[in-house]
Formats: sequence, structure tokens, C-alpha cells
Amino acid sequence: MPSRRPQVAAVAFDVAGTLYVCPELDRLVDDQAFVALARARDWTLDEARTALQEQRAKNRVDRGDNSKVGALEALGVPGATFQDAAAEIDPSALLAGAPPIGPLFAKLRSAGLRVGILSNFKKALVDRIFDALSVEWRQIDASICVDDGLPIKPSPIPFQALCARLGVPATEALFVGDSLSKDLAPAKRLGMTTVLVEGGKPDGDPADADHRLASVLGIDALLGL
Repeated sequence: MPSRRPQVAAVAFDVAGTLYVCPELDRLVDDQAFVALARARDWTLDEARTALQEQRAKNRVDRGDNSKVGALEALGVPGATFQDAAAEIDPSALLAGAPPIGPLFAKLRSAGLRVGILSNFKKALVDRIFDALSVEWRQIDASICVDDGLPIKPSPIPFQALCARLGVPATEALFVGDSLSKDLAPAKRLGMTTVLVEGGKPDGDPADADHRLASVLGIDALLGL
């Protein structure tokens, strides 16, 4: 870890794979994309899984977009179909043993930092995840979910919009995520300081991570709090 801590006014977080690590929940969410594609194309689930994985890999190379939604749309299936299905998931049982994140957010805000959330999930699913992680919306100064109608990550547009809602320039914001290509690359291009939660997705340029942490719970130490 670099000895010089980042000087920031706001800290923004991805949700899935960042605020919690739960492969079972990740698979459950992924399955909704496979189901949506299988139904739309009248394919088997295995055929849909293979096609979606291949399309995600192609999108990553062609346009730096590794998202499930981007792959679905490239295959002619509206991303909203997947997002609506994922929003019906109840993550409470799967996240029952996850460390609470609410105390971390409270500590950041008590230190005068603004807290933001940027997710490719619908707010309904983020609500349930927050309940499981002991997070209250009053601890969030600004958020952007897919309900906002903006392009999803890795587009730079939601990052720009989140900084605007937080009331800080990108150069004074830190972004924490688990994906190099989807989270950190667009954030870094805007001038945000970036933090990779390790154990996530090695799907991009390692140089896009200014800092690395084993867990999101190490953010307070990184910031010297």
C-alpha cells in the first residue's frame, strides 16, 4: 500500500463484489441473465450461458464493456429484462454472514467525507442488499442505480453524474470497485482515485488501480481514519 494516503472529499462504491463477497449471490444474479436470454431465443440454459459469456468477452475486447446488460443488448435482448428479474432476488439469506457496512459509511461521513453508490442493479435490489449489510439510505449522500435511466458502467456517464450529485470534482473523489474494466478504468479516466477490492475480477489493466485492498473494510485505514 502506498505510504501517501489519497486526499479526497468523497468516496464512491460499487455494490456487488465490493460491499460484499458472495459467489453464490453472484451466480444467482448471473442466472437471471441466462434465463432472460434463453427465454428470448428459445435456447437451453447452457446455450444461453455460452452465448452470453462469449458476447461479454467480445464486448470487453471491442469496447471495454464486460457487463451482462451490454452483452444481452448486443444479442438483441433488452437489458431491462435481466434487471427486472434480478431485482426480484432476495439476498438476505445469502448475505446473513456478511460483515456490516453501515458502520464504515458512518465513520466516513463522521470524518467529513461524502459517500456515494454506483450500481448496475435496480434500486429495489440495492435496498435489500443494504438491509442485509446494515446500511441505511440516510448514510448515502448520492446514488445512481439503473433506475436513473443513465448508461450503465463502464460508461463514464454515471461516474460523472455521481460526482455531480456528490458535489465534488472527479479529482476529489475516490472510487472503490472489484472490476478493473467496469469500475476502475472509467473512474480513472475521469481523474478519480481508484481502489481495487482484490479477489474481484482481473478483467482489465492492473495500472487502473491506484490502491488495492483485501476488503472494502480497509478503506478507513487507507484514508488514515
